[in-house]
Amino acid sequence: MAPFTDTPRSTPWWLRLWTWSAPRRAYLLAGLVIALMVFNVDRNPGAQEDSSGSTREPWGQFVQAELYRYLFEWFPGNAASGPSSAWVASGALILGVYLSGARLRDAGVSPRWSMLFLVPGIRPLLGLILITLPTRSTELDATSASIDSPTPLPRPAWAWLSRWMPRTHWGCALSCSTAAAVVGVVLVQLNTEILGTYGWTLFLATPYLIGFFATWLYSLQRPLKRGDAMQIASLTVMASGLLLLGLAIEGMICLIMAAPIALVLAALGAATAGALARVIAPRSESRMMCLAVAAIPMLCVIERGRPAPPPVYTFSTEVFIAAPPKRVWPRIVDVTTLAPDQNFWSRLNLATFRRAWTEGRGLGATRVCEFNTGLARETVTAWEPPYRLGLRVETTPIPMEEWTFYKHIHPRHLEGYYQVNHASFELTAVEGGTLVRGTTEFQHGLWPADYWAWWCRPVIHSLQRHVLNAVKARTEAASGTGTEGGSR
Repeated sequence: MAPFTDTPRSTPWWLRLWTWSAPRRAYLLAGLVIALMVFNVDRNPGAQEDSSGSTREPWGQFVQAELYRYLFEWFPGNAASGPSSAWVASGALILGVYLSGARLRDAGVSPRWSMLFLVPGIRPLLGLILITLPTRSTELDATSASIDSPTPLPRPAWAWLSRWMPRTHWGCALSCSTAAAVVGVVLVQLNTEILGTYGWTLFLATPYLIGFFATWLYSLQRPLKRGDAMQIASLTVMASGLLLLGLAIEGMICLIMAAPIALVLAALGAATAGALARVIAPRSESRMMCLAVAAIPMLCVIERGRPAPPPVYTFSTEVFIAAPPKRVWPRIVDVTTLAPDQNFWSRLNLATFRRAWTEGRGLGATRVCEFNTGLARETVTAWEPPYRLGLRVETTPIPMEEWTFYKHIHPRHLEGYYQVNHASFELTAVEGGTLVRGTTEFQHGLWPADYWAWWCRPVIHSLQRHVLNAVKARTEAASGTGTEGGSR
């Protein structure tokens, strides 16, 4: 398909540009040119720094950092390069979406799928798929299938699969989903156990790929109708979860937490495969899938080589206590053994606070917090009785014990990924008592960071409420007072 073939010559140039169809070579060449321009803009500030005597970042590290930003960040601007990098990053994203739409239009696929270029982790997979897509032939144009019509069969390049696949819809869907789930488990092990990364590649690119792979396998054997792709994506995520649970790789709670994002990304991958299956030539399918599967290890290496610094999150909880600060302070410094917490999160085997004691007094003293999963050791960094206690957390116990069919499993993410940095208690004298504010500052090494912080928020608030409400009850009982105000 030649560019502008379907556009009359009388059409304005800007409209012709909007309906441009990009062949593979033009798409690849334009992508390389944009990448070189972006690298040059981000690299220039380094040259200016050299002239002033500062150390310039080695070329290899710079390229690795650039690759990481543009593959795994929502907005890949280089803060060190100033405002120019932000403008260039915005332009690169817009051009990427435009070129992806032009490439899809050339392949006979709706250009709306180009919006996937904006999703970190999916960006490189989409680019590799678009490079392998052939220009839509005249024959396919004449017999084009809509979203409601089945995919073209037979597909002779993959006829050998028919001997192994069930004939029924559900039998074929389960077989394809299981095959994709096996690929997914291998990629999960590569990410977690070998490379130790829990990032964009694991939580976005891998679910997208297995949803794509399962739907593509199904389309080789049976006509793909509306709704089939979503069914296959759901089956694939369920099969992957069962394999990870059955092979003692992950526990039930972590799988439930990851399920929403996995389902969304697998559905996107399945929908993409369903759209491409109606137009792609059989000879191109093997190249497309080999490139897509091989891309995951490469993305893992890039992500591991230049890990982004985890963002810092701060959550606070307040409680009113009907007692003056000087009566509350001793029960903040040393928290005697609490009754078992019976809230929802504690029943799921997440860490539960038991007691705390302080060894010594004043700055530099050590405070030890006991959880059901271990001890947290803290160093006092602010000691202003009876108004402020600041703590630097030296060690963080594991955040949970996994639910599993086995006696014990210990996934890698339980240690070293969730880290509490600081904690503090602020006591403010107010009319009728004291307002106590407990604050926790933490980081975690899981991406997308905000998604996992969303899960952390209710757990941390639950821990804070458990401690502060116990302090409130004990202080008011000792003072002979009582209020109805709880934590917030």
